[in-house]
Amino acid sequence: MKDFSGPSNKVNNLDTTVVPFVDEKGKPYRYLAIKFDITEHKHAEEALGCSEAKNRSLVNAIPDLMFRLNKEGIFLDYYPAGTGSAEQDSPKACPL
Repeated sequence: MKDFSGPSNKVNNLDTTVVPFVDEKGKPYRYLAIKFDITEHKHAEEALGCSEAKNRSLVNAIPDLMFRLNKEGIFLDYYPAGTGSAEQDSPKACPL
């Protein structure tokens, strides 16, 4: 949920929970609203997504087969050449 705060009309991302208090008939007579500003969390998620897309594009652009080994030399994983879609994972909307 997005909310405006203060005279600057700065947009913040809020996580809001509303808890109703009900009487014996089940009718709400009071509400408790709890809001958490998650703007920084959302910015961090966006930055992580951009970083992942950039790294994925780099790996997909490598024309050779790539192996991943641990420090003991044990095979962990591999990335076949030309298996990714660099166009699909392109970080076009991410800032440089």
